[in-house]
Amino acid sequence: RNNFAYRLAMHKEDLDIAESLALQASDAAPSHAQFLDTYGWVLFQKGDYDRALVQFKRAFLLNDTDKMTIEHLGDVHFKLGKVSEAIEYWNKAKELSSDNKSLDKKIADKKYYEPIY
Repeated sequence: RNNFAYRLAMHKEDLDIAESLALQASDAAPSHAQFLDTYGWVLFQKGDYDRALVQFKRAFLLNDTDKMTIEHLGDVHFKLGKVSEAIEYWNKAKELSSDNKSLDKKIADKKYYEPIY
């Protein structure tokens, strides 16, 4: 469920189905940071940034070294108009060797770009 939900979200397809799957996965394993991050990413892709932030924060509390969650925290802070916080999270994701090829551009331009893996 979780992997399928994440793939749907990455392609911005069937986001309502992705949300349902991600919610099921996170409800079934509420202490699994990756599932919470996926749920947050689906909400982010739907434009529900406040709820996405809650999920990313929950994931971060469970695993504060996950480069994907940290970058997602930057993304959602940017969308919420908190650019300095976004840059801080993006820099931390970079320090952790994020695989996103657009991360350096986000940091340099202080702007959100879709991830490229």
